Amino acid sequence: MVIKDFYKIFIHPILSKMKLKSLIPLVLLACFQFSCLQEEEDKDRFTVEGFIKDDVNHQPVPEVDILVMAMTPGGLFGGSQESVGTGKTDARGYYNIKIKANEGAERLDFHVNGDYSFQEYAYMTRSLYTKDLNRSRSNHYDLPISPATLLKIKFKNTHPYSDAVLFYFGHTSTGNGAPLPKAETVNCGTVLMTEAGTYIGKDVCGVHTSWTLADRNTTIYWTVRKNGVYTQKSEKVLAQRGKAYEFTIEY
Repeated sequence: MVIKDFYKIFIHPILSKMKLKSLIPLVLLACFQFSCLQEEEDKDRFTVEGFIKDDVNHQPVPEVDILVMAMTPGGLFGGSQESVGTGKTDARGYYNIKIKANEGAERLDFHVNGDYSFQEYAYMTRSLYTKDLNRSRSNHYDLPISPATLLKIKFKNTHPYSDAVLFYFGHTSTGNGAPLPKAETVNCGTVLMTEAGTYIGKDVCGVHTSWTLADRNTTIYWTVRKNGVYTQKSEKVLAQRGKAYEFTIEY
């Protein structure tokens, strides 16, 4: 039913019997309420519930925040997104979120621990497509999340024979989510890191502390350039949760 039909059926008969001035507020209110009803009818409603568990020991992760964003395709910039629901797990790691999204929404993105309120866990995102969801009953969706821990990489140029020696390093790990992107480097040498993330010179020494995923392999890699020749090395380590893992690179 459009607003024109609503006016013809409900408003016009009343106006014909009463003074128009006294009914203006009533007409405006009725149209406003009808507009709101139309907007509500254009919403898709879903209920999604499940458990968030540690993907290593399978224990529940309590009190972790969840944000749901609805992604709608189209438009000049390839689509739009809106926040359509939030939740938090209980002591059992259980969550239940009621979602109201626009009818055109194609995908629901679940952002878990997005503010890293639990630094010992990763920030994880998973997606559900609305075409796969049931509107008449609850949809069960479990979300695994990876634990995280600190990694300390000590590095030192133990053969400082040239100011042209280049050195850089990094690390990577794979799991359900990304660890806190926070790092700190304390230098014990006079050569500082360049904007490109490299060290060039003799007196290179320091400790780099950052987060990595825990209880799974982390690959630490480094490259050294001496006399124009690049040497690349890497090593896999198992960084366990609850304590910082230390690794030393000497070149």
